[in-house]
Amino acid sequence: MPRAPSLSRKIPLSLERMHSPELHLGPPQDRNRLFPKLLIAAALMITIGAIVYRLNPRKTPEINIRKVRIFAPHTVMNPPIRAIHILGAPPESEDDVYALTTFAITNTLSHPVFVESVSSTIIASDGTTLQATIIAPSDLPRLEAIFPQILSLLEPPQPPPLAFQETINPGATRVAAALLLFPRTSLQAWQTKKSATLSVSLLHQTAPISTNFR
Repeated sequence: MPRAPSLSRKIPLSLERMHSPELHLGPPQDRNRLFPKLLIAAALMITIGAIVYRLNPRKTPEINIRKVRIFAPHTVMNPPIRAIHILGAPPESEDDVYALTTFAITNTLSHPVFVESVSSTIIASDGTTLQATIIAPSDLPRLEAIFPQILSLLEPPQPPPLAFQETINPGATRVAAALLLFPRTSLQAWQTKKSATLSVSLLHQTAPISTNFR
């Protein structure tokens, strides 16, 4: 007599997986709370961007040249009386160029700027670069004693030079003067130069503001 089929026969595993319901053990996602978090994150990014833009603005103060006056002395240096010199040799001489530059800085930013330094360079006709020396106001009496002719260059009224950490407020224009010395430069070399640049470095600015002049 045939045996009845056993009721304890196992159901195939694949069928168990097909018919078993999926369990979600985690808490349901609250979409109503996600949107405010996104708004807060966006507002925070905008605030950080505004702070970075204020500390590192794309705009820079404007600088332009008002006037340049040149004094180019040719100095012949006679040797001391007791010095040994070669007969027939020409005396030593030196050419220099003094450029009295009047310029204006306009602060186009929304916050004050502070002066750090002034510099100037020229590129000669042969491509060489020469850095100028800024003559300090305290050196002017000695310079006037050596070159009385320079008095006509410095005749008043002259705007005062820029001071270190001097403040230029938003919207203000500061007119200043700088006496630049380009040593060992003749008047001809000055007239045939490729370019001349005046630069003013400002505190907390990544690059100086510059302008060309003749």
